[in-house]
Amino acid sequence: MNLICFSGKHKRDKFCDAIWNGDAWQLIFLREASQYIKYWHDEFRFHSLTPQTTLAMSTTLAGVADLAEHLLENKGFNYVLLGKFSSDPLEGRFGWYRQLSGANFFISCKQLVEAEKKIRTLNIVRSDFARDIIFSLSSCTSDSEISLSSTFGDFIDIDFEEVSENDIESLPSSTLSVLYYVAGYIGRSISRRRKCDACKETLVSNCDISLSESPQSELLQYISRGGLSAPSDACFALCCQAYLLLCQLDIEDKRKKLLKSENQRETFVKCALLTYTANDHSMCSCGHRNLKLLLITMFNCFSKNLKRQLTSDQGLKGNERKLRKLQSSF
Repeated sequence: MNLICFSGKHKRDKFCDAIWNGDAWQLIFLREASQYIKYWHDEFRFHSLTPQTTLAMSTTLAGVADLAEHLLENKGFNYVLLGKFSSDPLEGRFGWYRQLSGANFFISCKQLVEAEKKIRTLNIVRSDFARDIIFSLSSCTSDSEISLSSTFGDFIDIDFEEVSENDIESLPSSTLSVLYYVAGYIGRSISRRRKCDACKETLVSNCDISLSESPQSELLQYISRGGLSAPSDACFALCCQAYLLLCQLDIEDKRKKLLKSENQRETFVKCALLTYTANDHSMCSCGHRNLKLLLITMFNCFSKNLKRQLTSDQGLKGNERKLRKLQSSF
C-alpha cells in the first residue's frame, strides 16, 4: 500500500507508487480486477466466492478507482495515496447505531433513523452554541436543575466539609502508611512533569527513606529498593486532606451530585479547592501552583475504588432482589 508519496521510489516497488493521474495503471488494474471477479462468479458459480463477497469486493475495487479519479480530476489533488483510505469512521458510526439500538446487530431502518437523530441531538447539546442558551429553571425541581446544569457544564457545588488536623490524625496507621506511599508517587510525578527544582524541593523530601523515623514511612521502607521517593510534609498533608474529601463522597447526596455532573474529576477538583485555606503550601518558590495537579492525580488514583464500590453495591442489590424472589416462591 502506498502510505507515503515517494514510498515506491524508496522501496523500489512500483506497487507502492502514488497515483498521479486518472489514467494510471493502478486504476486500470483495479477496474480489471473488479470485472474479473464478476466474470469468475458468473462463469464458475459453484467454485467461486459467495454472492455477497463477490458484490462487496467488486464494488470496493471499482469504487476506490472511481474515487481516486474523482479526487484527481475534480478536487484538485496532486496525487492520491490509496493506503490512506479507511472505513474505520464508517464502521464506528454503524457501531454507534447498534449500541444506541440496544446492542442489536441487525437493526431496522427505523432504529437507524432514530439513532441518527439521537447522535445529532447529542452533538448540538455538546456544541458551544447550546452552552450559550439561557434556560429558565424557575418551574424545575432540584433534580432537574442538577441534571440540566451538569449537561451544559455548569458548576455543581458538592459542599465538602472542611478537614482539620484532628481529622488527619484520627486516620488509622495503615491508611496513613498507604497515603504516605501515594503522596510520594504524586510528588515525584508532579515534579517530573514540571521539570522544576523548586517544585521537587516543595513536594519531595530530600531525606533518606531508610533513615526516616516517622511511623507512616514503614510501608515505604519495606517495599522500597532505592527507587521510591518520600513526600514532603506539605505534600503528605495535602494528600491526606484530599483523601478525606474523597471519603465524604460516601454520603449519598454528595455522591449523586458527583455522578450527575458531566466531568466528575473537574467537579471534584473545583469543589475541593474551595475547602483549602488561602495559604497554598504546594506552591513552589517559582510560583508554580501544584494543588490542582495533586487533586487531579488523587482523584485518578481513588476513582477506581469508588467505581468498584458502586459496582459491588449494584451487584448486592441485584442479589438481594433474586433472593427475595426465590424466598417468595416457597
